[in-house]
This record gives sequence, structure tokens and C-alpha cells, in this order.
Amino acid sequence: MSNLNGKFKTEGQTPLGKQECILNFTVTDDTLTGTAELMGNTSEILNGKANGDEFGFKINVKTPYGTYKFNVSGTVDNDNITAKMSHPIAKINLKGERIR
Repeated sequence: MSNLNGKFKTEGQTPLGKQECILNFTVTDDTLTGTAELMGNTSEILNGKANGDEFGFKINVKTPYGTYKFNVSGTVDNDNITAKMSHPIAKINLKGERIR
């Protein structure tokens, strides 16, 4: 079973202030699926890929100013997670840990 499977609570500084993001991951072979809960909305992970403890996916984030597509990549080290969310107008670093 992949170390990526599970639920992670992360935080990051966004243009709208500090935000919490809950990531729910399921890995089958090299495919990552799941959801991200951010800014009061739950979005499905799109085009998710997993390679060992590394992951990447796309996500549509709804904000008060519209919906934005982000590329997300990161790693899980035991129960700790780090990730970068990238969009042409914003780059957000996320850090957090597994929720048990």
C-alpha cells in the first residue's frame, strides 16, 4: 500500500490569507485519486499521478473571484506532507501532516 494513501491537513499562505486544505488521497498502481477541501469547497483531484512518495495532480479551486485551475505537486515523508500549488497568478506552499 502506498504511503500516499490517507487524509492530510495542510495550511498555506494564499493571496486571500492563510488557508487550510484537507487532501484525501487514494493510490491505485500509479494513479492518484481523491479530493481537496479548500475555501469551503470540495474538489475532485484531476489527472493524479503517484510515484513512490511523490505526487502530482490538477485541481479546480473555487474562490470569491472565480474558479482557478492549479497544478499541484509534492511529497509525503511518513506522516508529513509538503506541496506546491501553482497558477500563473499565485504560487502557494502547503505543509501539514496526516490525520489519523
